[in-house]
Amino acid sequence: MLGANPLNFTNIQKLNGSNYKKWKQEIDILLGLLEYDVALREEKPADLTAESTEAEKSFFANWEKTNRLSLLIIQNAMEEHVRGGIKKCDTAKEFLAAISEKYQKSQKVETGNFLSTFTTMKHDGTGSVREHLLKMVDVANKLTSLQIPINDEFIVHMALNSLTPEYEQIKVSYHTQKDKWSVNELISICCEQEDRLKKGKAVAVNLVDTVNGKKAGGPKKYGNQKFGGSKGGSTSGKKFSNDSAVPAKNAQIPPTSENLKVNKKIVKCYFCQKSGHVRKDCEGFKAWLVKKGIQKGKDAK
Repeated sequence: MLGANPLNFTNIQKLNGSNYKKWKQEIDILLGLLEYDVALREEKPADLTAESTEAEKSFFANWEKTNRLSLLIIQNAMEEHVRGGIKKCDTAKEFLAAISEKYQKSQKVETGNFLSTFTTMKHDGTGSVREHLLKMVDVANKLTSLQIPINDEFIVHMALNSLTPEYEQIKVSYHTQKDKWSVNELISICCEQEDRLKKGKAVAVNLVDTVNGKKAGGPKKYGNQKFGGSKGGSTSGKKFSNDSAVPAKNAQIPPTSENLKVNKKIVKCYFCQKSGHVRKDCEGFKAWLVKKGIQKGKDAK
């Protein structure tokens, strides 16, 4: 038993205008656990007479008690304005039936919502495919309970159509086979494909992010300039060209010694972008080479 005062052990959300199905399910569970559902399962017994047996008297007393307590629990689990809109009844069974009548019209709207959800559900490719398929099965079961039967074959077809292109091979396999899959078989097959896809992506990421056992890096930066070496990001031991530090669209023909003598003012350093000297004579470039541990060769331009 849940205790002397069972209402202290319930967290039933009070019945309002939109939670009837969940509320009804919780009420049925609570009354069943408390063994108060006798009044819901059994019709009201005939009035006692002088000829009534002890068994009949005992059953009558038990039914009266469970009916009275069931009515109190049901009424307490309702919003006041909802309770005021339900006609008074002598039995808990009749009272629940009267409540159900008030919510019957909304079932048509609920059916439409479930049908719309079921036919438009799509797997986004990021969440669990098992969770996605179970949600579809849940909606199909709700439609079946609303007198819209959805069989396994239809669920399988709709589920396959809701999957991303990564599962295209499964779709082709299903449509080319004579045998039909059950929902459980479809879930198992899709989960295996999901595992293969995850492993494939992990391998691809490792190949991209790792070069010779080291994490691949982008071009190195110094000040506002970018200097790229190999794909691994290392520039050690590499020979620099005058146009490696600037975008291709700004690349110019390296100045010769004759050009320098003719018009020294137009000479521009491709490292610091200042005029009057070339990169091999740039103090900033020399300092950068020392910092990186790169020995400047005689042919560095």
